This record gives sequence, structure tokens and C-alpha cells, in this order.
Amino acid sequence: MPIVEKRYAKALIDVALTGGNSDVFQKELQYVVDIFNNQSDFKCFFLNPEVKNEIKKDTVKKLFDGKLKPEMVNFLLLLLDKGRINLLNGINKEYSELADKMKNILYMTIVSAVPLEEVQIGSIKEKYRRLHNSTAVKAELVVDKSLIGGIKVKIGDKLIDGSVKGRLEGLKQLIVEG
Repeated sequence: MPIVEKRYAKALIDVALTGGNSDVFQKELQYVVDIFNNQSDFKCFFLNPEVKNEIKKDTVKKLFDGKLKPEMVNFLLLLLDKGRINLLNGINKEYSELADKMKNILYMTIVSAVPLEEVQIGSIKEKYRRLHNSTAVKAELVVDKSLIGGIKVKIGDKLIDGSVKGRLEGLKQLIVEG
């Protein structure tokens, strides 16, 4: 349901931008998600279909009133009304990506055959930060033992394959076509 999560995240960021609070909302949303993920009783309570929605909403009001911005509390109440509280993690992820995109922060995934050293990661991030004229880069690191060597970099829907395996497959394709 990433489309639904993205819609809710977009709606929340629109509300946040109206008040100039996108960073505050991001911290508050993360705070709620952390409680949701780390307190199993809390999560079970809100995901339990036998607990009436009004009780869940009253609980949100009591727990978060005064601790979170009223707009964030209303957002949580909306998720409860629409039966979407289970999407909280995905909404948080989408919100963070949207907020970072607005700050010109580049998201990338670096795939390598072996774990990379911090210097190597920093070098790769800096190269693509300059290439995409971004203010910063957030990178997810993935080890794929099927690669022989080299790296793959994924940015959005674009894949830059600098792996040995990718190069060998490219050579193979050239030989077959040639």
C-alpha cells in the first residue's frame, strides 16, 4: 500500500508546511512510530479490532494532548477513523523521504559484494551529492554476495551498475550482438 502511505504523508507534509513545521512534524511522527514499534502492548491495543475506535481515539487524546502538535494528534485520529493506523511505519518513511526531498537530500542505495569502509562510503556519497547538486546524501548499504566485485548505486528508479558481474554481462551482450 505504498500509494496510500504516500498520500497520507503528502497530506501531513502539506499541513506541516502551512505552519512551517516540517521538521517538528517529522520528529513527532518518529516519536509516535517509536512508541508504536517498541511498546508491544501499545501496538496491540491500537491494532485490536475488538477495541472500539472511540476508546482508541480517547487514548490518543489522553496520551498525546499537549505532547504533540494538535495537527499531529488530529492526524492520528484521522488514521484511526480511516482504519489506517497500521500504516504508521510506511507513512513515516514516506514523510521522511518527502521532507528530505524538499531539503534537497539525495536518497541512494549502495550495493556491494563486501561491506565497505566508511571512507569508501563517504567518497561514493560525495560523488553523487555533487553530481545531483544535493545538500546531503542518505545512503542505505546492502551487501550482495552474488556480485563478484564493484558496486551498484540505486537512486530513485535509476540503477548505475559498476559491478564486475554487470560489466561481464555487458561484455557478453556485446559479443552476442556483435
